Formats: sequence, structure tokens, C-alpha cells
Amino acid sequence: MTLERVLVADNEPQLRQIVAMLFQDRGATVVEAATGEAALLALGRAGPFDVGIIDLLLPPPTGLRVISLLRKRGDRTPFVVITGAADDAVQATVAELGQAIVVAKPFTEEALLAAVVQVCAGAAGLRRAAEEAPG
Repeated sequence: MTLERVLVADNEPQLRQIVAMLFQDRGATVVEAATGEAALLALGRAGPFDVGIIDLLLPPPTGLRVISLLRKRGDRTPFVVITGAADDAVQATVAELGQAIVVAKPFTEEALLAAVVQVCAGAAGLRRAAEEAPG
């Protein structure tokens, strides 16, 4: 899978930079954001993105709120939500947003990449189904 544009939103600079480098090393253009507000601005100005990696507990608005606002605007960017609190309630809430999955911190490079492949494959399948639907 080739990703051209990736959003990485996390308020921890070191983690944000490590994740950004992971995708840059694979040829992607990465836009970083330290807050939910910065993530929304990036998505509005620099979008569209192939995938977003977003922290659940970003400074306002939270990662969940960012995704919720995007969905209300019709933006279907797939997201991997990273969090230290990946309990059943968080999993369910993220699943309800659609085209988003959770990866628990700390995570491995392999786990993050697998989650990105999974959420992007699901998003691609939904786009194909919508294009093929009689209308």
C-alpha cells in the first residue's frame, strides 16, 4: 500500500516525530499537528489525506471530537486512534465513527502499520461499494 499524505496528530512531540518519520521513510508527505485545533486546520487547508494517525486525548478538541466533526462535514478520511486507554468503551466509540480503529500505546511499528493497512483497506472497500451502487 502506498500512502502519499499522512496526518500525524499527537501532543507528545517525540512520539509525533517518530510516527512522522515512519511514514516519511516510506515516501509519504506528513503533516504534523500538536492539538485538535491544529489537526482540524491541517485537514481543512492541506487535505485530503490518505490516513490520519490521531491521539485520543489531544488538547482540544480531542481526537474523537476531531473525527466526529469531520464525519459531520462528510469527510471520510480513515483514522488510526492511538491511546493509552484502549478499553471496550473507547473501542466502541471509535467504531461508531466509522473508518477508524484503535491502537493501544505503547505500540510497535508493525502494529501501527498493520492498523493503517486495515483501516485504509476498509475505506477503499467502502469507496468502491459507493461507486458501484446503482444510483
